[in-house]
Amino acid sequence: MVIWSQSELERIWQEAQTLLDADQPSRAEPLLENLVLAVPKNAVVQCQLGICRFSLNKFEQAKSCFETAIALEPDEPLSYTLLAQTDVACGDARSAIEALSALLQKWPDDRNACFYLSDLYTELREFGLAIDTLSDFAERSPADLDVLYKLIEHLRLAARFEEALNTVRELEQRQSASTAGVAAIRGDILQQIGDIESAQAQYKMALELEPHSSTHQKRYLFNLLNLPGIDSDRLLEEHLTVHKSINSVAGKEFSAQDRDWNPDRRLKIGYVSSDFRMHVVAFNILPLIENHNNNDFEIFLFNAGQSSDQITERFKKAAHHWVELGDQQDAFAASEIRSRDIDIVVFLAGRFDGNRNNIASFRCAPVQVAFHDCATSGLKEMDYWLTDAYLHPDGSSEKSTETLQRLPVYYQFSQLDPLPDISTPPAVSSEDQCVTFGVFNKPEKINGEVADTWSEILQRTPNSRLLLKYFNYYESGLVRERLRSLFEHRGVSEDRIEFAAGYDPRGTHFDTFKRADIMLDPFPFNGATTTFEALSMGMPVVALWGERFVSRVAGSLLSHIDMERLAAQTPQEYVEIAVQLASDINQIAALRQEIRARLLDSDLLNGPRYATQVEDAFRQMWTHKSNEMSK
Repeated sequence: MVIWSQSELERIWQEAQTLLDADQPSRAEPLLENLVLAVPKNAVVQCQLGICRFSLNKFEQAKSCFETAIALEPDEPLSYTLLAQTDVACGDARSAIEALSALLQKWPDDRNACFYLSDLYTELREFGLAIDTLSDFAERSPADLDVLYKLIEHLRLAARFEEALNTVRELEQRQSASTAGVAAIRGDILQQIGDIESAQAQYKMALELEPHSSTHQKRYLFNLLNLPGIDSDRLLEEHLTVHKSINSVAGKEFSAQDRDWNPDRRLKIGYVSSDFRMHVVAFNILPLIENHNNNDFEIFLFNAGQSSDQITERFKKAAHHWVELGDQQDAFAASEIRSRDIDIVVFLAGRFDGNRNNIASFRCAPVQVAFHDCATSGLKEMDYWLTDAYLHPDGSSEKSTETLQRLPVYYQFSQLDPLPDISTPPAVSSEDQCVTFGVFNKPEKINGEVADTWSEILQRTPNSRLLLKYFNYYESGLVRERLRSLFEHRGVSEDRIEFAAGYDPRGTHFDTFKRADIMLDPFPFNGATTTFEALSMGMPVVALWGERFVSRVAGSLLSHIDMERLAAQTPQEYVEIAVQLASDINQIAALRQEIRARLLDSDLLNGPRYATQVEDAFRQMWTHKSNEMSK
């Protein structure tokens, strides 16, 4: 045992704390290790060493520290929480659940531990345990309304929408007045059920009550894309109205003295996203990040997300810099980005999830770009919107606050490895040769106009059925009944609609595609990842060209694999394509190998080439800005 005086121990402790506060854990670690040797039975020192090692990604060593701290001092709840977080970092959610369960046995009123435990259960798809955990806590703490909000969130994730709506009513009754939070969460549930008009009314109410909330703004603008009949003028007007207050913020202008405007120099590119994780946007953007030309571009990733996984680690490895934005307000986040002298900042999927488009209003780079959103940002400080010639052909009627920057190909996907084998279409292998039309998109995308078109297809193809699946949504009676009613009113009996449900692992998920012969794409909000997955399985996808980006996605994907003959110009042509395909099941079988081969050979799966194309676009943007600043 090392023997030091008390004053020396205190000095070492203070020095270690100072280093940790300065984000220098590698220098603090040997000091803390010495303290552990000097005072091995001190739980606080063990815990601090664990925190230090955790920040160094030494998770197994950190776990040992926290376990020792608990053994030395079992009545300190923080050690249990830190142990759980370390178990999660080690990929051991079960051990994390054990640590949190032990904590709650001792301190049953620890709300943070309850929330963390429920989140872990839900990540493991053990929805019942998550909901029971929260329900028990709500009974013990009836005055804590945040618990009800959390319970509603998990009921939604479990597709228990009726219970979620009932809990919203309970929450409403406990509050003295209508609140934006209640309206927004009711809108979320209605949207998931597919009642998009009622959902939009709720989002509008939330926005009227809290017009400056970026969360309410995003919900309103996202659901707007689901509504049929929204023309380009109204779409732009809605975006400008929602962003009226933030557009009034004066963006910082960059003068010629701010930086080197050499058009050919190495550029600093920043990407802002909450989706650097297992997420569809991540699968679209990862091939770009991993194939950037590091000699010509320095890559910064600004993380606005709360969770991380193995995909996050790939992003961190591929980029030069990883910066946590946390929950900083938009103006401070913009300052954080600006402090890195970023030349071009790219805001990903602005209206989705926890993304932060509004940061752009505070002008954090000379060039600001919207990417992987489905409509204009509506922000006057957003300079460019990346697209392609299929999503925005010459003469497109869609309006935007940004300048359109067309890429040779817009979408890029991470190839599935290994790809499941191409299967025989079920119509070919079944005795009755019944044709199955598959739809694996969100129920909210199935509106009256879509039902009109699909009903005609089913009626003109008597020996056919419709297979619907989207995660576990179709476990909900509210979702099933809405769709049964929608199709029954159009002459399609319920026995011709099959509902499937389940949170399948990625590999098993593709087995579901083997149950369908032909995929039908919804409109006006097309499928993207769903369409790509179907094409990966060799399945023909019938799509409808619309007038706006969001309604041209499936057509774009089909065109890039030379299968544009499956994309219709009118709803009636859509029907004819689907009916003709269904009339020849041998044709469906032949198409499977052809479609997959075309996809694998396409620019949709060519990360190096795609990165070069995006970099060319960035260079054009920067050259334009350079010329502008040189005048």
